[in-house]
Amino acid sequence: MRILAAMLLLGTSLCAADLDPLIAKFWPEAQTVQDVADQAETDLLTWLKACADKNQFPRTHFDSGVLYEVRDASAKRKKAELTLRGLQRDVDDAGNARYTAVGDDLSKPLSQWPSRYALITFAPENHTDQQAVAFAIWLYLRKSPDKKEQLCGNRALTVVHQRNTELRPLIEAWVLQHDFEGKGTLKVGDIWDDEFRKERRVLITDDAEEKLVKARNTAAQAEFGRINGEYSRERTVTLQQLLTALDAWERDFAATEEFAKRRTDAGKLRTALTKAIADANDLASEGKTAGDEAKEFEGKARKDLARPKWKEAAELFERALAIDSASMLLLTQTANAWLKAADPEYFPTEDRWGCTHEDRIKKHAIGWWDKLAALKPDDTATLLNQGLCYQLTGQVGRANEIYNRIVTLDPTGTNAAEAKRRMQQMKKK
Repeated sequence: MRILAAMLLLGTSLCAADLDPLIAKFWPEAQTVQDVADQAETDLLTWLKACADKNQFPRTHFDSGVLYEVRDASAKRKKAELTLRGLQRDVDDAGNARYTAVGDDLSKPLSQWPSRYALITFAPENHTDQQAVAFAIWLYLRKSPDKKEQLCGNRALTVVHQRNTELRPLIEAWVLQHDFEGKGTLKVGDIWDDEFRKERRVLITDDAEEKLVKARNTAAQAEFGRINGEYSRERTVTLQQLLTALDAWERDFAATEEFAKRRTDAGKLRTALTKAIADANDLASEGKTAGDEAKEFEGKARKDLARPKWKEAAELFERALAIDSASMLLLTQTANAWLKAADPEYFPTEDRWGCTHEDRIKKHAIGWWDKLAALKPDDTATLLNQGLCYQLTGQVGRANEIYNRIVTLDPTGTNAAEAKRRMQQMKKK
C-alpha cells in the first residue's frame, strides 16, 4: 500500500517535479526533474574538481579496460568536460598495485562518460542521501541504448534505500515506475556485472529477476560449451588460457543452476586440462634440454653431434605442440628447432646458402614457419626465416615474394638489408 500511495503521487512524467514525492522531499521548489539533474551534474563536476585540487584524483574508465584518473573538471555546464590522464596498473611481488601515468592528458565531454563508470567513481554510499538521490536522477535522465548502462540509477537509489527506511516508499515508487513500468513488487536483489565480475545490488521485481536468472544460466551453459569445445577441437587459445577460463567460469557462475548441473563435467575437464598442461610442459622441458645440448656442441664446433640433438629437440617440441596446439611459444620453438636440425649454413666465399638436411626443411620446418608467418605476417624476423626455408629448398619465386615483403614492411631495417642480400644471392645461381 505504501508503494501504491507514493505512485499515485508520482505520476508518469519526468517533467512534473511538483507531482513527484521523491523530488519534492529534497527539492520542494524545483520546477522540473531536469532542474534537479542539471544541478546534480554541476555538483558532480564541482566534487571531481575539488578532489583533483586536493591531489586525490578519482580513478575511472571511459572505455572498457582503459583506466584513467580525473585531473580536472569544468563546472560550466555548456562546457562540461573532464581532463583525464591514462594509467597503467602494475602489481609488485608483494601484491601491491602501482599506477603509472601513460600518454598525454586528454579532455573528454562529460556526456561521453558511461554511467556505469560514473556510478562506481562517485560511489553514492560515500555521499549524503540528497546528493546520492540527485546523482541517481542524473543517471536516470541520461539515455543510452547500451544494456550495460541500464539500472545504474536504480543501483544508486538502492544504496539510499538500504540505509534510510523513511525514504524507502518514495524510492520504491520511483524505481517501480521508471524501471518496471509500474508493474510488480520490488525487493532488493543482485544482478551480475560481467565487466567487473561481481554482484551489484538493485531494487528488482520477481519477473525481472527471473529473466536475469534465466539469462545467467544461458550464459553459463554457453561459456562452458565454449571452453569444452575449445579443448576438444583445434584450439585458438592455449591450455593454460582454457584452465584460467574454467577457473573464471566456476567463480562467476557458482550460484547458477547450470553450474550445479555441470559440476562433474567441469571437474573432468579440469583434470584433463591439468594433465595435458603437465604433459606438454614435460615434453617442452626435454626439448629445451636437448636444444641446450645442441648449442654446447655447436660451441665446440661439433655440428655432427649438434644436428641430431636439434632433431631430438624439434621432435619433442612438436609433440608438445600437438598437445597445446595454440601455444605461440611451442610453435616458435618447433619451427626454430627444425630449421636448426637442417643445419643451414652461409658460405661467404661462394656467397650462397646451403644445408645438410634439406629433407627436414621440406617435411617439417617449412610448414611450421608458414604457420608462424600466418600468425605474425608483419614480423620481419619470422619472415626472414620463412624465406630462408624456401631459398634452401630451391623455391626461388616464393622466397623472393617473402623477402620483398620484408623490404616493403621495413625498408631501412637490418632484416630488409639481409633480405636484399639473399635476393641477390639467388640471382647469381
